[in-house]
Amino acid sequence: MKPQEPIPHNYPMRKLNLIFALTSLGLLLATGAMVGYDYVRGWKWFQLEFNRLQEERIHQELKAKDDTETRKRLADLDKQERAGQVELAKHRDNYVAAQKRLEDWEGKHYAADQDYRFAKAKLDAQRYMLEASIVQHRSDEHEQQKAYDALFARV
Repeated sequence: MKPQEPIPHNYPMRKLNLIFALTSLGLLLATGAMVGYDYVRGWKWFQLEFNRLQEERIHQELKAKDDTETRKRLADLDKQERAGQVELAKHRDNYVAAQKRLEDWEGKHYAADQDYRFAKAKLDAQRYMLEASIVQHRSDEHEQQKAYDALFARV
């Protein structure tokens, strides 16, 4: 096998590789400097102090609200909630019966709607056949008209 011939270049490749490596390192250092500068900004201390003060204020407000009157109101609300749940449980049977009646009605409504749609489709098909008979002057025009009138009365 014949050895590969060297490719001629306009610039020395070692010099280009060195330039690429140095610019890559420079870009890495610049990116690191930007991240570091953003991390040590002067206003960040004020933000941390503000957050600490807010946290202390919230804890103090929570301690002030945690008194016997608040606990009593919470206990009353819990009792009301339990009473409401008992009331709901009492009417659960009525709810289940109403839900069953609704499902039965929906089934009947769906069946009636489906019957209507099929009858309407048959009526539209019969209307097409009647119109075709009229346009083509066929002898079955009167039978088509009778069939259409019967379907129209049903729909």
